[in-house]
Amino acid sequence: MTDSTLASLVLLALALAVAALVVALSAQRQQVARRRRTASSDLPTDVAGLRAEVAALVDQSRLALHRPELLRYDAFGDMGGRLSWSLALVDDAGTGVVLTSIHGRSDARSYAKGLVAWESDQPLSPEEDAVVSSARARSRGEAPAPTPARPRAKVGRRSDPEADAAIVEQVEGEVAVRESRDGEGAQTA
Repeated sequence: MTDSTLASLVLLALALAVAALVVALSAQRQQVARRRRTASSDLPTDVAGLRAEVAALVDQSRLALHRPELLRYDAFGDMGGRLSWSLALVDDAGTGVVLTSIHGRSDARSYAKGLVAWESDQPLSPEEDAVVSSARARSRGEAPAPTPARPRAKVGRRSDPEADAAIVEQVEGEVAVRESRDGEGAQTA
């Protein structure tokens, strides 16, 4: 085989490769154009179809946790800065969770309580109840009642003995549950 024949074969192979590339790119462009036409044709173009599409989106959004309510407060009278907080995250049906963080001088405790139909299977603190009530009012389209802030007490005095007693009772109950679980684990080991 001569050099001129070899060069001719290389040029022919190169021309075939370029032609194959052009055909492949053309096919890919046609595929993309078909996909765009199909995607745009899935959407309704009449008013009734658009209303049905919007109604479906509204139904889907009712399941979203989109009613956040936050309350910051001083859990203990001798602590300032409103470092404790309760947060309700619920959907339109009142299903969701209440998250609470109680900050003391030496520690912070966090709690999560589930909600179904605006009710919890665990007792709610006054602050947790306030954020759930506020979220419920907003889900009905009402303005939530303003939550009164606890007045700051002088150091050494508690501002709301009933609320503090409820928190202490809740913490003691949870500690007792943990201790009983730890005791069961030690007995089985």
